Amino acid sequence: NNLTTQHKSFISGKSCFLEVAEQECSRAQYNLLSTKFDQFIEVLTVKPSDTSSCSSSYYKYNSLKCGPMMTAMSWEASFLATINTKVNDTRVLELIDLCDKVQICMSPDCFFTEIEKKIMVENCEAIKSKYTEYVACQWRIKKEAPDLSEYKCLNGFDFYNNEVQNQIEKFTTKKDCVKEILEDYCGPAAGENFDYNAEMTAKALVMYESSVNMYQGND
Repeated sequence: NNLTTQHKSFISGKSCFLEVAEQECSRAQYNLLSTKFDQFIEVLTVKPSDTSSCSSSYYKYNSLKCGPMMTAMSWEASFLATINTKVNDTRVLELIDLCDKVQICMSPDCFFTEIEKKIMVENCEAIKSKYTEYVACQWRIKKEAPDLSEYKCLNGFDFYNNEVQNQIEKFTTKKDCVKEILEDYCGPAAGENFDYNAEMTAKALVMYESSVNMYQGND
C-alpha cells in the first residue's frame, strides 16, 4: 500500500507490465499505455495534494483495484446463500475475511461514496448473519420440513417455496410469522436480533437476484 514502493515497482517492472498489457489490452489501449506510461504511473501512485475534491484520476484508477475482490465476494455470497452451511463452515469464515478486506480496500477517502461503503457494510453484516442459530434453524426446518399449516399467520403463504421473490417476502411482509415459527421450532435463540437479521437476509437476497439478472443480461 506504500505509494513510493508502488511507484518504484511500476518503473522497475515497466517491460513486464507492457508485455502483459500487449496481450490483454486492445492495440489502441496498449499504444496509449506504452507512450504515456510515465504519466499514467504518476497519476496512479502520486496522491493529489489538494484533498478537497475527489475528481482526480488518482482516486478513479486506484479504486479499480477493489473490483476483483468485490466481484469474488458477490459471487461467493450468492453461492453460499443457496446451500446449507454449518456455524464453523470455513467457506463462511473465508467470505467474512474477504468482506473485511473489501471494506479496507474501499475505506480511503474518495475511492467510493459513503453510500457505497454503507451498502458494503450491510452486505457483510448479512453474510455474518449466516454464522448464527437464526440461520441454522432455517436449514433445520428446510431439512425436516414440518407441517406448518397450523400457523394461520402464513395466510396461504408457501414457506417452502425457494424462489427468490418468495424468500424476500418471507423476510419482509411475513417476517413476524417466520419469527414465531423459528422460535417455536428451535427455541428463543433463533429469534434473537430477528428484525435486524431478517432485514439483512432480505437485502442479501435482493443482491443475489440483481447478480443473477446482471449475469443473464450479459449472456
